[in-house]
Amino acid sequence: MQKKQAKVFAGLLSMSLAVSLMTPLQGVSGQAARRKIALSKKSVTMTVGQKKTIRIKNAKGKRIKWSIKKKSIASYKKSGKYAVKLTAKKKGTTTLTCKVKNGKWKSYRCKVKVKKATLVRTPVATNDVVKTTEKPSSTAVVTMPSVPTQTLNQLQIKRLSDFIFQFYRRLFRIIRCHNG
Repeated sequence: MQKKQAKVFAGLLSMSLAVSLMTPLQGVSGQAARRKIALSKKSVTMTVGQKKTIRIKNAKGKRIKWSIKKKSIASYKKSGKYAVKLTAKKKGTTTLTCKVKNGKWKSYRCKVKVKKATLVRTPVATNDVVKTTEKPSSTAVVTMPSVPTQTLNQLQIKRLSDFIFQFYRRLFRIIRCHNG
């Protein structure tokens, strides 16, 4: 009877060991199913001249091919094995495609919309003179001078009066030297 109980106990023990070994394997396959291959962004909006990086996620060890539909609107340059750097060229819409070989080739697409850059005049205070610089921007940006314009005028007057004072001071020295 003890031998029979020992055999039953050994059978139950081996069965529980087999079940416990299978459980982590099911968890790993569940994790692998959750990590689907995908692009970092499905759509991107850019302005002319702007650059953005798009990545293909969870594609390690797979063959990858990148392409773009309208090369005149946006171009790409490979940035490592799993990413490209997009550069917006002119206004329009195009599609960036990434093909991944995971058994068979599968395509992943990112819609790229390029907006026209607008020029914004930005006043900048430099040496008491307000200059305007032009730069491309997608939104209106206004930068006010760091010093109010009334203060700029007062500073200019003070500097001018200092300059005149120094000029007359030197002039009187020269006249004094000549008169001896």
